[in-house]
Amino acid sequence: MTPPSAPARRRRPATVLVIDDNPDFRSVLVDALREEGFAVAAAADGDEGLALARRLQPDLVLLDIIMPGRDGFEVCQELREDPRIAHIKVVMLTAQMGTANVARSHLYGADAYIAKPFELDRLLSQIRSLLSGPSPAGH
Repeated sequence: MTPPSAPARRRRPATVLVIDDNPDFRSVLVDALREEGFAVAAAADGDEGLALARRLQPDLVLLDIIMPGRDGFEVCQELREDPRIAHIKVVMLTAQMGTANVARSHLYGADAYIAKPFELDRLLSQIRSLLSGPSPAGH
């Protein structure tokens, strides 16, 4: 007699944490990500975002650079320095253009940098690429 086949396991949706102080922008991102099938959490500032990252262990963080209090660079650095959450992929989102910000984002450990405004399809493509690829060395 053969054992019954195991039920097909459902894969959990990837979790994305949005950290951005602009409530309208944050809401648009949350809605769009949920429509794409992601589990989504959101935070209005860096401290709240770090607390959520530690508690939820998301797969990816979308992180605004310019925020009151702790900016995105500081949040990214703290994510990378905490071994419990250092593996989380980080995409920096900012209206601040310039190669200095891109370089600084990578210096602090960001996996990608996308300037606002951006096309949603481009962001979703970047997210899918990061979530399907191997983890970078040291992250």
